Amino acid sequence: MMNTVFRGDNLEYIKTIDSNSINLIYSDILYGTGRKFKDYQDIKSNKEEVHLFYRERIKEFKRVLKDSGSLYLQMDSRISHWLRDMLDDEFGYSNYRNTIFWKREGSKGAKAKSKSFCKNSDIILFYTKSKEYKFNKLFIPYTEEYIKRYFKKQDDGVLFSDVAMGTRLSTSTLEELELQNRVYTTRTGGKRYKKFLSEMNGKAIGDIWDDISPLNSNSKEKKDYDTQKPVELMDRIVLSSSDEGDLVADFFCGSGAFLVSAKKNKRNYIGCDLSERAVEITKERLK
Repeated sequence: MMNTVFRGDNLEYIKTIDSNSINLIYSDILYGTGRKFKDYQDIKSNKEEVHLFYRERIKEFKRVLKDSGSLYLQMDSRISHWLRDMLDDEFGYSNYRNTIFWKREGSKGAKAKSKSFCKNSDIILFYTKSKEYKFNKLFIPYTEEYIKRYFKKQDDGVLFSDVAMGTRLSTSTLEELELQNRVYTTRTGGKRYKKFLSEMNGKAIGDIWDDISPLNSNSKEKKDYDTQKPVELMDRIVLSSSDEGDLVADFFCGSGAFLVSAKKNKRNYIGCDLSERAVEITKERLK
């Protein structure tokens, strides 16, 4: 079963998978546009149809996930509120983790006479099966602008940020910082300490992902497949919510970006799509 891509109805396929067996599920689901794309037919933005299509699939997602497992579903604003409602019912509101916004395009394609703000982001709903879930905190490097704004320079040129003491430091750590002459008192009598840029991991990733560009026609990984997502976007999810050797799954695999990321990052994977062409493209990429 592992490291395979199945062609067929994902609901029927999921029902063949053992309970509590998958560490991470990601799916770039049907968005409810009602459009006929080159390789698939999207469902309509109709509440009853959306509930009918997704309710049982969400139950199966939960069943096959391990207790420490995570679920990421990607869509846009058309149906995200209905999906959120179903996910709250099935996974529990307390297991909702994030609504992530991925900026997928600029505003240049907006209609001049449109009476709304540009719709240029996708939504990724992040849920876990329980409170004891796997999560690896990721960081991105500070930008030059951020460093100029929030860091100071010592006489020797070393960059540092001054940090409030709070209650986070142990007595031994505080003593070590004082020995290094890194603790100082502010004008108001408070104590702060210097944290050097070289000691910091970078900026913790938040819920707005505007640093990953969508694919364009010149991208090396671009395939002739509608709504293809970049592997870099998939890497962020794979690395955050799984470890090497874990089993991850994508039941709407499309052009296979998530499975490519899984293989690259040494995860075991399973994929599924109704489109024969999607499965062919995915298998070719996985070679």
